[in-house]
Amino acid sequence: MKKISIVLSGVALATVMGLATSCNNAGTPASTSTSSTTSVAAGDMPIAYVNSDTLLTNYKLLDDLRKSLEEKREKAEKQMAGQGSKLEEEMGSFQRRMQAGLLSNNEAKSQQEDLLKKRDDLMNLEKTLTAGLMEEEKLMNTRLYDSLMSFLKDYNKDKKYKYILNYTKGGSIFLADEALNITNDVTKGMNERYEASKAAK
Repeated sequence: MKKISIVLSGVALATVMGLATSCNNAGTPASTSTSSTTSVAAGDMPIAYVNSDTLLTNYKLLDDLRKSLEEKREKAEKQMAGQGSKLEEEMGSFQRRMQAGLLSNNEAKSQQEDLLKKRDDLMNLEKTLTAGLMEEEKLMNTRLYDSLMSFLKDYNKDKKYKYILNYTKGGSIFLADEALNITNDVTKGMNERYEASKAAK
């Protein structure tokens, strides 16, 4: 039977997360208790960036979501493998009985139709399980994006960056000043928030 597989691509997830841009009124970035990072102003446009590759590697929520999706994928594959093996056994038994002349024409026709129906049911099950896994992955990506945007909006209340950009290898930004990099600060804050939410549950 065809193996069900869902590819979790860091690049794809980074693309889904997109440009995390937060726009506020102009002002001088203020220091906060969560970071010693200071903004570097480009004229009157204080900006910062987050390296999404690094964030995706170190964000604990993503690890948990990946593990959950992988468990569901393995469960779906086991279900398909079990039912596929059972159908193959039934088809083998049918063929052997046919070759031995143990079935009448009516019995052979009836069993053949039953086996074909089971095969179609199995194919439909595979489509359903695959669609379910794809939807799970879509929801995972949405949750990641929402989590990032929610954090950045809160993070930027005091920072007052005009833009917080997404930097990723091979993306549209080829070179960025390291002084603008707030990735470690954001990753640390997001992990602390996630751990706190887990503990609260």
